[in-house]
Amino acid sequence: MNSKIMLIGLGDLGSVTLELLARQPNVEQIVVGSRSAARAQARCNLARLGAMAQGCAPNIRFVPLDLTDPQAAAATIAREQPDLIYSTATLQTWWLPDKLPPPQAQRIYAAGFGVWLPVHLALTLKLMQAVRLADFSGPVLTAPFPDVVNPILNNLGLAPTCGVGNVDEIVPKVRRLAAQALDADADELRVWLVAHHAFQPFAFGQKQGQPPPHFLRVEWRGRDVTPQLAAQNVLFAPYPLTGGPATHFLTAGSTVRVILALLADAETFLHAPA
Repeated sequence: MNSKIMLIGLGDLGSVTLELLARQPNVEQIVVGSRSAARAQARCNLARLGAMAQGCAPNIRFVPLDLTDPQAAAATIAREQPDLIYSTATLQTWWLPDKLPPPQAQRIYAAGFGVWLPVHLALTLKLMQAVRLADFSGPVLTAPFPDVVNPILNNLGLAPTCGVGNVDEIVPKVRRLAAQALDADADELRVWLVAHHAFQPFAFGQKQGQPPPHFLRVEWRGRDVTPQLAAQNVLFAPYPLTGGPATHFLTAGSTVRVILALLADAETFLHAPA
């Protein structure tokens, strides 16, 4: 598998994903699209040298791309002809409240998920308009709030292939704790989990109360062990994580696996939102 990936957006999540992709031997070329040329060039240089220091030889290239101009973005996509597009572009990062004084941060958190919809929807909508204008038919993955943004885009006939992270970030925790409880190899376990992004704080013990609806099934060597495992206890067991941008390594790890699966010929069992 030798593939050309277009990565749009070089915020914290996009940058971490770039670093991981740069170390993948089967990724032939990474085209990074951003409207901030100097910053993006420097970030590409860092990823290139870091990967080379690890013994890899990535082909990373920057192209100017501004999603607020779908026509120009479409021309860039059509010219580059990537095998897959992955976008992290948004108008505001989700961890902004952590940088604010507590009173202002609490007001934003109290507003709930809905307050984030406009800032995450705007550029993803522009992206999908550009994708359609470019007549691009390959996979398109989007990171910003896909559990809500992507169903809206679907109603407009502009749905991407899927989102990344979120539900798939819970699955490794379930596999890890289930393997410990069963004294099994985590590779022998298969987890089915259906859950909205709003479920995630409950799964990591960050939020109490009634969780959103969800479905969980755990198999060990092809046998359903959900009741034996008391899988709901595993699902809700506290599992402290470093907060803020550090969690992007978890999201990026999940993202890279989805990207490689979509570009491969073989089937891969995994989770993805929306």
